Amino acid sequence: MSLAEDLGRLADSEMVDLRQLVESLDQIVFLVAADMSRVFYVSPAYERITGYSCESLYQNPRAWTELIFESDRAFVIERLAQRLSGELQGRSEMEYRIRAADGGIRWLRNIMTPICDETGQVERLAGLAEEITARKQTESTVTEFHADLARKVELRTQELSETVSRFEREIAQRKQVEAELRRSEAQFRRLVEANIIGVMFSDVYGNITDANGAFLQMTGYTRADLPLRWDKMTPPEWSHLSQLAIEQLARDGTVTPIEKEYIRKDGTRVPVLIGGALLDRENWRCVFFVLDLTLRRLAEEQVREVSLQLEHASRLSVMGELLADMAHEIHQPLGVIANYANGSLRRLKKGQLTVGALKERLREIAAESMRVADVLRRIREFIRRREPDRKPVNLNEIVMDALQFTRFERREHRVAVMVRPDRDLPAVQADRVQITQVLVNLLSNAIHAVSSPRCEFPKILISTFVNDADMAEIAVADNGPGVAPSDVPRIFDRFFTTKSSGLGLGLPISRSIIESHGGKLECDSQPGESTVFRVTLPPHKAPVEGSP
Repeated sequence: MSLAEDLGRLADSEMVDLRQLVESLDQIVFLVAADMSRVFYVSPAYERITGYSCESLYQNPRAWTELIFESDRAFVIERLAQRLSGELQGRSEMEYRIRAADGGIRWLRNIMTPICDETGQVERLAGLAEEITARKQTESTVTEFHADLARKVELRTQELSETVSRFEREIAQRKQVEAELRRSEAQFRRLVEANIIGVMFSDVYGNITDANGAFLQMTGYTRADLPLRWDKMTPPEWSHLSQLAIEQLARDGTVTPIEKEYIRKDGTRVPVLIGGALLDRENWRCVFFVLDLTLRRLAEEQVREVSLQLEHASRLSVMGELLADMAHEIHQPLGVIANYANGSLRRLKKGQLTVGALKERLREIAAESMRVADVLRRIREFIRRREPDRKPVNLNEIVMDALQFTRFERREHRVAVMVRPDRDLPAVQADRVQITQVLVNLLSNAIHAVSSPRCEFPKILISTFVNDADMAEIAVADNGPGVAPSDVPRIFDRFFTTKSSGLGLGLPISRSIIESHGGKLECDSQPGESTVFRVTLPPHKAPVEGSP
């Protein structure tokens, strides 16, 4: 083997080692033509830093300029133009930002050195591009730190200059706060000891450590019984509500007043309204204010009793107005029964009545007696005093019941009634007698409205349907003179009436009944136009199978 071959192999080996060294660097090493029209070499660090392939740069030598950050591009392009024009010679440096393929912004420090040929002309440009993002961030952080430190020093100096005067003001304010706190504590203590309302001090774990006389009196305990346990005083069915209250107390620091019950010392129960606030999060100490609702519950029961009596009185009033018609309805079948019975007796005496004919007469007498019994049953069911009994009912059937009650009143005043029922109307959860009472009252009012001599052809239209709000609706419209504009706002007021013999209770009681069912009773009326009373009720929703 010759010496030349040995030197060649040695040179190739050194070039391989040099290439491996260059490609292991974190910096981008590049070699380009003097006019930058060709890239002779770029190290793999280009791909790691920019995210773009080296091949893309070989194909488009100026592709790297498209990565330059917008605000830095003009500066870099100007420096490159100076290099190409010869204005900038020798070694040069510049720092700029690029936008990598992943969208991230990176800082580069570019060092470029010309390589000349034998004649001294610049043939190529060799360079090194180093990522200096971390250094720039550090410089920015240091700059911001210095600026922030200067601001803090200035602020601290100003704060220190005000410290003495602030301390003096705080001392004076603290003395005022302490005095106000002593006054507040004295006022709160007087409130607690006044026993106007029950007050107890406890923690969230169920321990009642102190309570005033009002709380002890309403629960039947004495001060000797302290400490107590509010969780053991709470009936099981109210425990979940107490847990929700504790969660709200821990979250918000206060408890919205809730109604619940306590078990008294003697085992009886007392209804209460309770609200409270958290005093100390470290020990979870609380104060609760407790109001005895016993008297309020009694008052509510009395109001409910009065409401039932008013409804009963209203039904009696309506039935009083219809009594003559009811008497006629009862008298007619009784007359038929008497005629059948007397006629049958006469024919029996003469021997003119066969057994078959007698059976037929007895069947007719039985049918008429059932008719009387049905009338009496409906009257008794309508007027008797009873607790509301809500169950799914068909409004179309209730409309027909109300028409039966007002049949003779309509006949007396020659009022024509047209019914437009919705056969697919859903059932509603309601008390049948109460809704019948409302419709009888509305029909009676409509009959009275169209009985005016000015109404030549009195008529009433009753419609049932599902309205746009998905509510079951009954509309009672008449062709009477309408309600006076001044009377419309007062038409549902108690004791307001346009009838000479009216009590003014029918419509307000009717509205109260409908609203207690979750519905509405409204009136649409214009002078000279039809008056329409609308009863809307929510449809009954059958419980889902398996639900409680």
